Amino acid sequence: MTLETYQEKTYQEKTYKAKTYQDKHLHIFDYDYTLYLDGCMPTEERAQYKRYVIDKIKGLKEQGKLIAMASHNASAKRYVYELYREIYNCFDMFICQYPRNKDTMVSEILERLNCKPEDAIFYDDVKSNTDLVERLGVTSYLVDDRQGIVFEKIEIIDEVNVKEKQRFDRIQCINEQLKCITTKFNEIDEKLKTCKTEYEEQILLERRFEYEEQSEELEEELNERSESEQCDEELNESECKAVL
Repeated sequence: MTLETYQEKTYQEKTYKAKTYQDKHLHIFDYDYTLYLDGCMPTEERAQYKRYVIDKIKGLKEQGKLIAMASHNASAKRYVYELYREIYNCFDMFICQYPRNKDTMVSEILERLNCKPEDAIFYDDVKSNTDLVERLGVTSYLVDDRQGIVFEKIEIIDEVNVKEKQRFDRIQCINEQLKCITTKFNEIDEKLKTCKTEYEEQILLERRFEYEEQSEELEEELNERSESEQCDEELNESECKAVL
């Protein structure tokens, strides 16, 4: 009896990383109960939060990010200068007006700073404001006015990110199925070595053939997904070069 040895192929294991606030190029902050917390926490904690926000914004600026403010507090720009002088010059733009809808403020900021909506994130403690801005295609983070922004907990789920996660999950599933088939192949091969009747051998070979077909289908899908991903990467690279 001649046995074909099944050689397990190694497939690239994809890793998926959820997007965070640091993946956005433009950061637009409200002032009251977002950047500045007024009386909603003890003085010591408020001072700690102020330091935390200052350090985060300074870090973003060091990474080359754009920083802006969209506030209904007409004095917000002056307050930032007086209370957050360390980061005042980090801001590329202020719009502090009332009455004016936040979506029109954000639209103006996007236009003047030449930034696409999908590359921006907006921080505000009022849900009606974040809802308005989200309609522009800007990621919006609803701030808890009792504790402020928690940058480490921001996980951005947008359409592109969801598709990336779905593609990652499918590739992982295919890899697991192929590993399972490898195990089945090895089990069948061991049984073929010791089978005593032609009938038993035929049953094992038929089962092996079924697994081969499954494996080929999975390999084909995996290759198609890999080619598609490579095309997407080449397209993104060419778009980046065109912009440069």
